[in-house]
Amino acid sequence: MSGPAAGAPPSVGHRSRIGEYVPLPLVAVAMLLVGLLVLTPLLLSSGGPPAAGTVLTQADLIVDRVAGENVTHFYVRAVGLTVRYASIEVTSASGFAWTGTSPPSWDSLAWGPAVNATNVLSASFATSDNPIALNVTVLYNANGVAYYVGTFSFYATNTTAPANTLYGLSPTSGVTVPYQNGLASLPLAIPLADVGSGGP
Repeated sequence: MSGPAAGAPPSVGHRSRIGEYVPLPLVAVAMLLVGLLVLTPLLLSSGGPPAAGTVLTQADLIVDRVAGENVTHFYVRAVGLTVRYASIEVTSASGFAWTGTSPPSWDSLAWGPAVNATNVLSASFATSDNPIALNVTVLYNANGVAYYVGTFSFYATNTTAPANTLYGLSPTSGVTVPYQNGLASLPLAIPLADVGSGGP
């Protein structure tokens, strides 16, 4: 019976070679810890309202418009369908010249109330103003405190080139708005920025 030649490394399978570089038990433990970090606030809520700042309390601005119509619909709601906000406030500005190119002069806009609701699951409004700017502030305080905010400008085209397009932008840090969307791809959900308990 012959063994391996003297000085030759023992035969090692593919899986063992990977284990030399990436210790699989350590990777499994790291993934478990990451999962616990993400889920702990949800697990600690004990069947009550979700903890502030978690994925369920995240507020979204949803924009919708049908091609050929002149009304844009806006909705503010949480990712978690049963999350109740202490307040949802939306102010809007219109009557300014903007067609989706350089940012409007945010400080010179004449803001007016559009939505001011308390203890609600969601809020919505519709407008034919085009372009329109929005300033959204949402307060959640059922299990901790979190403010969700965003400032936006939207302009929709129906017949001008490119037709049936929604332009959008936001100067708010932490908010990402796709610059150009086809109306056929709407509705568009935009997560608001979580600025924590300090407020805007």
